[in-house]
Formats: sequence, structure tokens, C-alpha cells
Amino acid sequence: EEGGEGEGKPKKRSRPATLEKLYCHVLDWQAPRNYVFVPKWMMKTLRLKPRDVVELTWVRLKEGAQITLRPRTKDFDNWANPQAVMESELKYYSALTVGSTIKIDYKDAHHAMEVVAVQNGEEQLDGGNIQDVNVAVDFTGVKKKKGKGKKKD
Repeated sequence: EEGGEGEGKPKKRSRPATLEKLYCHVLDWQAPRNYVFVPKWMMKTLRLKPRDVVELTWVRLKEGAQITLRPRTKDFDNWANPQAVMESELKYYSALTVGSTIKIDYKDAHHAMEVVAVQNGEEQLDGGNIQDVNVAVDFTGVKKKKGKGKKKD
């Protein structure tokens, strides 16, 4: 990956895993020299253990204005308003990487959502910035709800 100059976003990589890179933002610079603190979900995704060595590369992410998620939860079809849930929960993520799985909290349970696509207009991205971006969310692999029709007598 090429890194841009100036402000960029780090990419993390570990020993062989199903996902070789993951995009994120730096939230603060409080870690001691040669250390980086990452969230548990990121460590799990990259199969990292505490004190593992990671390689960081600075890249400038484009905005991910359109994302497609694949629910990995059986009861997703029963969610009352998935768009509202996503609007509320995506604020906890600053960047998304295609192929990664994010955790969404809904009705006192954790639900997995696979990031299938990130787009900026017509351009397909392998990851994108979603912080402070008006993101449109689409779902794939979901049964369409049937409209409530009138019963025939």
C-alpha cells in the first residue's frame, strides 16, 4: 500500500489471518513510544495478542459514502428499523474495511455485520473513512419483508 503524506490513517497487519489489513483512525497519541493501543474487536479480527508486533502504514482514506453490510445474525429480519440502528451504532466506527466484521449492539445482544462493500460514488474502495460522513447503508443477504396486505374474505 502506498502511504500519503501528512495526515493519514494507519493500516494494521499481523501474522497470517483471514484479513490482512484493517483501516482505522488515530484517536489520540497517548501510547508510549513504539506501542499502539487498539480496540478488542480489532485485535480479534487481526488475531493479535497483547504485545504482538504490528506494522503500521499511513494511508489517506477516501470517504465511504455508501456501505453494504451482510448481517450475520439470524434475527436481523425481525429488526424494527435497521437503518436507525445503523445510524446509531456506526458512530462507534471511524473507518470500515471490506471483508471485516463489525459488532452492532441491538436489544441487549451483539450482532455481527460483515462489511461487503465500501463506495465513494461509483468507485469501489477496500476501506473508507466514515467518521463525520453522511453514510448510506444497504444490506445484502436479507429477506425482503412482505407488505401487509388486506385479507380477502
